[in-house]
Amino acid sequence: MRVKRVSEYFHLIVRIIDKSGIVVDRSALSFTRINKSLGLIRAPKVRGERPGLIFRDGSFMNFREEVRIERDGTVTRIAYVYHYERPDGFFFRYEKLEEPHPDPFFEPRLHLHVREEEPRFPTHCTNLEELLGLVGAYFFRPA
Repeated sequence: MRVKRVSEYFHLIVRIIDKSGIVVDRSALSFTRINKSLGLIRAPKVRGERPGLIFRDGSFMNFREEVRIERDGTVTRIAYVYHYERPDGFFFRYEKLEEPHPDPFFEPRLHLHVREEEPRFPTHCTNLEELLGLVGAYFFRPA
């Protein structure tokens, strides 16, 4: 994907969410432009009340991406958190730390939490589109 501005990337994220067909509420989704090439895209839990992206089955995903738009138009995710949770409490969370942790064995820069805060499993670099596909294929429960 090649974009020129953070706002353009945000609109791409909106299209990806809408294309998934499993999100019924994305009203918590927003972006903050830090400068022309840096920004935050997020769908946070709003004051403990409303989850970020809400899926048709009542599950939700809170996420935050810190992104940089490179001169060639590619998007670099400097850091991210994607937290998916079902109504029964099961969750997984992918994280990319902006800076390596002092103990990379305990907390790898790219890691995954499943059902618990620990252990943190080393993982690959991911993105929202990949995780929406994962949720749709393996975790989505029709209402």
